[in-house]
Amino acid sequence: MSFVRLFLGLAVPLSLDVAMASASRDKRSTLPGPQGPTVRWTATRASSSGDSAIATLRLRIDAGWHVYSLTQDPAGPYPLRIRDVAASGWQVSGPLRGPAPERYPTSAFGIPVEWYNDGAEVSVPLKRTGNTVFRRAPRLAVRYQACSATLCLPPTQIEVAVEVADAESGR
Repeated sequence: MSFVRLFLGLAVPLSLDVAMASASRDKRSTLPGPQGPTVRWTATRASSSGDSAIATLRLRIDAGWHVYSLTQDPAGPYPLRIRDVAASGWQVSGPLRGPAPERYPTSAFGIPVEWYNDGAEVSVPLKRTGNTVFRRAPRLAVRYQACSATLCLPPTQIEVAVEVADAESGR
């Protein structure tokens, strides 16, 4: 393996494929760059019956990272929260349902922690509010905190739009 010595005395591999191969052997190398992990939220098409609908949000997250669960004790890290955006004309109308999280009895927070590692699907019951002339897609505010084994990022909030199909019309 060829190395170049920089003015700081650090040895850096000349070959990118050598650097990539050695990084792939190191579990810590799964940590992404300075922006943090890639956390992707998507919504499936929700079917509605009149003024009610069930939306399903899907979480996908980079390896080596996790997002705290819906049932995480708020005395510790920020739990996953999903709420309606009032201006969308829809509201969350019941308890959210998600998968059983991974549970760890001890943590740096001094309490048990619960998280989703690879991803999760959360069902969100919705109800149309008020008399809206136009049918608007529900928008949900998703607040989560992503952490690795050594780093927690600040909580993040995003909005996810959900397409709704009427059960009777199929559109």
